[in-house]
Amino acid sequence: MIHKMKLKESPFERIKDGTKTIEFRLYDEKRKQIKIGDKIEFSKLPELQEKILVEVLDLYKEETFEKLFKKIYTDEEEINRKTKSMYQYYTPEKEKEYGVIGIKISLIKDKKENLYIARHGQTDWNVEQKVQGKADIVLNEKGYEQAEEVAKKLLNENIELIICSPLKRAMETANIINKNRNIDIIYDDRISERDFGEFEGRKKETFDYQGLWSYKNNNKYDKVENIQDFFKRIYNFLDDIKVKFKGKNILLVTHGGVSIPVNCYFNGIPEYDNLLNLALKNCEYSEYKFEIE
Repeated sequence: MIHKMKLKESPFERIKDGTKTIEFRLYDEKRKQIKIGDKIEFSKLPELQEKILVEVLDLYKEETFEKLFKKIYTDEEEINRKTKSMYQYYTPEKEKEYGVIGIKISLIKDKKENLYIARHGQTDWNVEQKVQGKADIVLNEKGYEQAEEVAKKLLNENIELIICSPLKRAMETANIINKNRNIDIIYDDRISERDFGEFEGRKKETFDYQGLWSYKNNNKYDKVENIQDFFKRIYNFLDDIKVKFKGKNILLVTHGGVSIPVNCYFNGIPEYDNLLNLALKNCEYSEYKFEIE
């Protein structure tokens, strides 16, 4: 179904250039007809001659604009500013009568094919500086808070698929990111953390942890997953999803170790070989773009 709406020049142009991805309205009878997957045709005021078509990706319903903005933004000043701006168009009485809605949209003719990667939230082993590979450690309290924060940051991104490591700390993070979004999640062993073998659970200060991450030296250990084999695992995974999910914006929820070869896949292995500097911190995320052939 295609819905029609009018927009002033500024928000119209921001949707057109991709900087505005959520349209905020009263949840009146007209807006109650909108469903995820519908299309909206926006016409630019005042002439109504220029039009753009968008797809509805998600719907965020709340009682007030203030509550809605608190779900989406983290900065209090921004929340207050945006709330006040909405009262230039709608009265508090109308807000109370209808409630409000945020309509997440994507410009159809400008569909990007991006890859996002987020590291899981903090665990107790992260705090204790213990090597955490295949050990299935859960998030701690701060880890849950970090996951809530990154969920807000990613809310404006058009994520169409989540691929997640099957380890608990990643799964818990992905579920928080996906709360109220209902994005399809696939669990894939290929982006589980590197197997650190005999060093699992040991504090990093008790051995040459840096040596584990030298791609050029390619040090050999009894049970540790070889670093070059690890890179091949991640590179093969990325080659696969590039073809299998062509055209989709994908979020990987994974581990600090995995974020290193992902970075190198797009940017190359650095000459200085200090690969640990490339690792994402807890609940950091990065964005890359596949070159679509």
